[in-house]
Amino acid sequence: MTLLTDSSSTSVLGRETAAVLVARTDGVIVATSREAEPMLGRPVQELIGRQFVSAVLDDEHRIERDLVNHLLTLGKSGIVEAFLRRRVRVPVWLRFHFRAIPAAEGRPPFIVIVCSHAGSAAAQT
Repeated sequence: MTLLTDSSSTSVLGRETAAVLVARTDGVIVATSREAEPMLGRPVQELIGRQFVSAVLDDEHRIERDLVNHLLTLGKSGIVEAFLRRRVRVPVWLRFHFRAIPAAEGRPPFIVIVCSHAGSAAAQT
């Protein structure tokens, strides 16, 4: 299990907490920040080593899953928003920023995913 401990994940948006996930270009999550578990409502053990779309987005998120898969397949950056029904907390509207990082100096390409609150879940219903 890999946890990112850089404090920048909590200050990406000022006071707003953000979770950071790192995935291979095939979408498999290889590292997360500590904030991923409470924000996504899933234990880190359920995230590491799994495809982002299957670990985070339920079957009801068909459009969002297709969009994420499209971004990953093309190696493109983009933003996807989804209303998640977390297991241990109230539902939440989240924004996922995908940033494709190209290969460099012997390092393979990867995807950085920054997850933040997109606003009030109540306002989205």
